[in-house]
Amino acid sequence: MSPIEGRALALSIFLSKIELLPEVDRKKAILVMDDPVTSFDDERISNILQLLYQLKSRVKQIIITTHYKGMASSVIKQFKDVKVIKIVHKADGSHLEPATKSEMKATAHDKAYSEIMDFIERKTQDNKIKLLRPFLEAEVKSRYRQHFKMLKLNDSNSFGEHIKALKDNEIITPEIATSLEGYKDSLNIPSHELLLQSIDNCRAQAQDLMDFIYSEL
Repeated sequence: MSPIEGRALALSIFLSKIELLPEVDRKKAILVMDDPVTSFDDERISNILQLLYQLKSRVKQIIITTHYKGMASSVIKQFKDVKVIKIVHKADGSHLEPATKSEMKATAHDKAYSEIMDFIERKTQDNKIKLLRPFLEAEVKSRYRQHFKMLKLNDSNSFGEHIKALKDNEIITPEIATSLEGYKDSLNIPSHELLLQSIDNCRAQAQDLMDFIYSEL
């Protein structure tokens, strides 16, 4: 039996025990589930959430903890009245704080955008220059997804191949292609070399890139 199958079996046994409780006891039950879907595929996650949804009106409360954002997003979609709390790490320790549903449903790209903008606006001293190139690549692939599909390009093709195809097919101008190539190359050096630059220079690069993405690209 694989570890995933073992976790699935343990969860099935746990839910079966809840079902076997006398109704008066089940109505008082508070279910606490710590990352119940670790390593599960989407179909299994969906099945488990459906079971929990059917169970929620028959128990007092269901508490689910998870570090997996896909699980948090799925729970929010399934349980419309869900309340979301996040753990925030600060200098004096960890704190529980309310979180918005949109925050929990944010994509990795959304999160990267927020981190880069916080860096540019000096809300953090944590250097985010390593996020710039993957953010640019993700932005280009998102904006030109349909073009890449038409050109039969996918993630197996390099970023440079994507840029060249956009230019050769006159989807972007040669000037934009040159700018993209410049950012691609300048931000593709080893991360330890990127971090040797002053933090102000890194902020300036981040600002230049975001201006390019949202004003010229």
